[in-house]
Amino acid sequence: MRKIFFLIFMSFIYVFGYSQSSYQTNFGNSYTVGDTIYLGQPKGYVEGVRNTSTKLRWVTLFSSKKKLIRNMNFVKKFGVVTKIDSSKPSKIFFTMFNKGFYVFIEEALKRDEVIIPTKKIKEKDEDKYDKIKKLKELLDIGAITREEYDVEKKKLLNQN
Repeated sequence: MRKIFFLIFMSFIYVFGYSQSSYQTNFGNSYTVGDTIYLGQPKGYVEGVRNTSTKLRWVTLFSSKKKLIRNMNFVKKFGVVTKIDSSKPSKIFFTMFNKGFYVFIEEALKRDEVIIPTKKIKEKDEDKYDKIKKLKELLDIGAITREEYDVEKKKLLNQN
């Protein structure tokens, strides 16, 4: 009985895919339901058409109805991850423009059709008032002049 249940369960996973809430790619980034997925440039060409940038098509991006996407309005846009299917090849489902899509994530990352957002390594996040306080300390110990202090303070206060 257990063997039959196990076979049915494995068949279900094979047919419907293995859905999970997060996925770690071979490129080192991960996606979780609710994350943002960023689209890059389509890398394929429409067959029978000269290789021009206006005739590009997405190779790894499909509508929820399994149709290839040729819409250039998706370039450098983002969607929200709604479902993750980690069966091979792994798919990330997302919504964009109130419509459902999916992408074969590993191939899309390899082709740069999906972009891994760069993480900016920030130094200690200081606001302008902390910087002004440090400038004042430098003024007090004589490391900078009053004029230098005033110029730098004005620059910091004028920053957005």
